[in-house]
Amino acid sequence: MWRVTVAMYLAGAVTIAATFAAPDPDTSDRTAMSVLGAVSLALGLGLLAAGPRRVLVAKVAPIAGVLLLSTVIAVARPIGATPLFYLWPILLAAYYGSSRYLVATLAVFCTTFAAASAIAAPSARHRPRLSGTWRGVFPRGGVVSTAAPASSAGGTRLRRPARPVEETSGRPPDPEVCF
Repeated sequence: MWRVTVAMYLAGAVTIAATFAAPDPDTSDRTAMSVLGAVSLALGLGLLAAGPRRVLVAKVAPIAGVLLLSTVIAVARPIGATPLFYLWPILLAAYYGSSRYLVATLAVFCTTFAAASAIAAPSARHRPRLSGTWRGVFPRGGVVSTAAPASSAGGTRLRRPARPVEETSGRPPDPEVCF
């Protein structure tokens, strides 16, 4: 567990450092990301120096990794694929920890990811506006229906195909919304 934890933090520091080489549409997060990269590097080097005998330090590492990733999500602009990295500490807790420890790690993940997502959410002026209907999702103004395949568990099957979208909406398509 100790080696994997050290590798997780050091790879996180390298990943954060590698993001500075990529083009960034919003450079306002560079200072915060530098600090978080330094924290990840310090945690990795601290665990490396502590050695494998410090079991308590290694047990706290997955939860600390979740907290670090939630902080990255809260300050990073744009977020990109950062939530994908939650897999590392959660799999670390699942593989090396008990089931209670995994549940605790998942609880920390759920609460901190929700809080970080709320902090990172764009302001109301940047949100797409739907004019009271699902016109942005369904450009023709209707509801899309699909036929479910029959299953051996007794599911029902539609005998005839679904009607086209134009027939279900009851109105002609809006040329402003069609792409």
